[in-house]
Amino acid sequence: MWENRQQLLSQSLNLQMFLRDAKQAEVLLAHQEHVLSKDEMPANLEQAENAIKRHEAFLTTMDANDDKVNNVIQFAQRLEDEGHFAADKAQRKAENISERREANRQRAVQLMEKLRDALQLQQFLQDCEELSEWIQEKNIIAQDETYRSAKTVHSKWTRHQAFEAEIASNKDRLYHIQQAGEQLITEKPEIISTIDPRIQELSHQFDDLERTTREKGERLFDANRQVLYEQTCDDIDTWMSDLEKQMVTGGTGEDLASVNILMQKQQMIETQMAIKAQQVSELGAQAEYLERMTPEKVEDIQQKKEAVERRFDELKAPLVRRQRDLEKKKEAYQFRRDVEDEKLWISDKMPLATASDNGNSLFNVNVLKKKNQSLRTEIDNHEQRIHLVCNNGQKLIDDQYLQGTNPIQIKNE
Repeated sequence: MWENRQQLLSQSLNLQMFLRDAKQAEVLLAHQEHVLSKDEMPANLEQAENAIKRHEAFLTTMDANDDKVNNVIQFAQRLEDEGHFAADKAQRKAENISERREANRQRAVQLMEKLRDALQLQQFLQDCEELSEWIQEKNIIAQDETYRSAKTVHSKWTRHQAFEAEIASNKDRLYHIQQAGEQLITEKPEIISTIDPRIQELSHQFDDLERTTREKGERLFDANRQVLYEQTCDDIDTWMSDLEKQMVTGGTGEDLASVNILMQKQQMIETQMAIKAQQVSELGAQAEYLERMTPEKVEDIQQKKEAVERRFDELKAPLVRRQRDLEKKKEAYQFRRDVEDEKLWISDKMPLATASDNGNSLFNVNVLKKKNQSLRTEIDNHEQRIHLVCNNGQKLIDDQYLQGTNPIQIKNE
């Protein structure tokens, strides 16, 4: 009898412990169900990003609480294995807890998918809003009848070309938004009523902006084509005269620092050359238009255009030669600096290599051997650098570009 009572008390204790753990698991599941019941979708991009962060933290917490649910299920199985008098009741409760957990897990995964879809949608809508604001801003500029800060027709033309180029370069933003919208509609056809109107609205806005910009160009310049043509030619001529003076008086540098500065200026000149090349090529279209409008001036128009084109072409070869001269000068000055650096390195290592101290004890000899080995390793590793400098010097000797020095002597040193 005593043993039966002991077994009953033991089973009762286990049952109460199971019910306690089950209650804790049910509280956790009830909290999860409460959180998942708030199926509110974000209204903007920031809310979508914050909602995903919160839900990721929620999923992490769910994973951490899985052990508590698993313990309850394992506890119920143990009670059944031990033939507990309430094993059936424990199993039913454990199955209910397991089913609630799986249901919560599925709802959490589904909610994450919805939030990610909402993030994509809100990102799309924000991109649309940003582009729409940019279009409205540029429309204000396009509707302004003139460029007030520009003093000549040519400068106004240059400003307008830059504005047109900015409009054209930003059309890719519209293409990307259209592609993103089409992708979203393909994946989620139910949101077509949200996406399609925004794409159409942006397309209309951009078309209006392009048309307004084009009409502004026509209003500003069609009545001044002759003046624009002459001012463009004069502007290019003036720029070429200034460039020719720079090339005559500029020099090619007296040291490595000055050569580097001149090479940066040369790069700026080449950038300007590309801009002027575009303007020179556009003279052809302007000339054709003027020839149709004023046939009596065809000869003068052609002569002015050909003179500018000829002079511009004549500038290209001297610029190439100057670039090559600067590069060679830089190589020569760089070689001289490298030689000086290597001489300093050698003079720094020579006392260590020629030291006469051979040590006066076993300990000192071992120390000196380690130092000598380290020096040999450093010299071996540095030898490649010496060869590289010597090869650069040999190349300059072959090109006969170490002017004013004895290049062979420098290389041998």
